[in-house]
Amino acid sequence: MSKKELTKEQKKKSNKLTMIIILILVIGGGIMFVKFMNKTTEKVDVYFNPFEYTVDNRTFTEEELIAKLGEPESSEDWKKEIPNSNGKYHMLKILIYDGGKKEFIINYAPDGTNSLVRITLLEEISFKDKSHFLKMFNLKKTGKSKIEDKNITYRAKNVGVADFWIASIKDNKMNTVKITFYDGIF
Repeated sequence: MSKKELTKEQKKKSNKLTMIIILILVIGGGIMFVKFMNKTTEKVDVYFNPFEYTVDNRTFTEEELIAKLGEPESSEDWKKEIPNSNGKYHMLKILIYDGGKKEFIINYAPDGTNSLVRITLLEEISFKDKSHFLKMFNLKKTGKSKIEDKNITYRAKNVGVADFWIASIKDNKMNTVKITFYDGIF
């Protein structure tokens, strides 16, 4: 074999090898793209929408909440001390619905006005993936959002509400979800 023939043979092998590598990269990239698109475009149903309890960029009053849900099954008055306030208190009222599975906490301001400040869901809720948490509650990340995932708890701040907290996560089920509309009370 001459030197030129050897070089042609080597070029053919090199070209085949290059084509195989390019083909592998294109196929691998395509598979990764499809997986990424499936994950990011997967439809997630809203389980609970806290914004159903808002009107005109504010949360419902006790009266508006009762007009929507009817009279609560029970209620509790709660006097909660304001941290670092030298003995000042928030006057709160917990309205309990759905056999104790839903609590709506109303804050009473000194001027007599009141507003919904927190919704607590005390039920077992199944989920497919933690990346779905915010979508399940019609919430969204913003530039100011802070997410803290500790595997057994999940907390997100500034996601359309001041604080979204899942206090218990185990085996693709969550329990005790707290949706707080305003900072400074809890």
